[in-house]
Amino acid sequence: MSSTDNIIKTEIGYFSRSPRYDTEKPYTTSFPVDHIPGAQHNNQEWVFHNTAVEDARDERPELDTQGFQYLEWKTNLSRPDFKLEENIKTRYYRELAEMIKRAFPRYKKLAFFDYGVRVRDGRYPNAQGVATEHTQPFRYAHADFSEKGARMRLMDSLGEGAAERLQEMKCDLLNVWRLLNDSPTKDWPLAFCDWRTIDKSGDIIANDVVFDTSIGENHYLRHNSDHRWWYLAAQRPEEVVVFRNVSIGDPTAARAFHCAFRNTQSDPGQMPRESVEVRLAAFY
Repeated sequence: MSSTDNIIKTEIGYFSRSPRYDTEKPYTTSFPVDHIPGAQHNNQEWVFHNTAVEDARDERPELDTQGFQYLEWKTNLSRPDFKLEENIKTRYYRELAEMIKRAFPRYKKLAFFDYGVRVRDGRYPNAQGVATEHTQPFRYAHADFSEKGARMRLMDSLGEGAAERLQEMKCDLLNVWRLLNDSPTKDWPLAFCDWRTIDKSGDIIANDVVFDTSIGENHYLRHNSDHRWWYLAAQRPEEVVVFRNVSIGDPTAARAFHCAFRNTQSDPGQMPRESVEVRLAAFY
């Protein structure tokens, strides 16, 4: 049960239920297409719905039930350390490997394949489309990969070894998300939709992600009044969240559709949210 003091009334960005998507698959490109006559960067339509987002601190969500789980894990890296790719790919990856194997011992092999650092620009979200130094929060409900997209991503990242591993073992594609702010922040938290409240046959829609030399696929979420959303109030830097985007080999595994949201209880003068997110394949 969550405290009513920490239930946030906000808006969540959902993918449209327009009938056009009965015959037209959503897509987005990762590169400009302005030079191509008639081409569009994407064909997506989004609708914002008023939503209550509850504090998960007393709920204690679990990876295999709700699709996400909070862990207490203090990093040995300082905030400036995360500015260097080498620090993240060596020191931080090693820390996360220890944390994941300790918290989820069923995972026998881990393969890290990318990371991202987000620093909210003070103009966000009112100046969307403006060039910024860092990637901005994403306020639309999504999962980073479908199973098809996960297989393609693993082949791109791990090569032939990925195919061999997937023949022998099941695999979860996980994200590990951590705040980089020096103190708890209420600025644009990350929210998760409880997997148990999603209509798996009607709420999820696949989206193509078109790159220069390859194609990927992720999933977006469409609105359902049964959805229940969670966040961690006043999340501290040592409170890490691990969530599952998709499982290869177990289609029933809980997944975490997620997005950033405007916290109406945030202080106007608060420092913008900074975060680091690491994506990996966890084999079992």
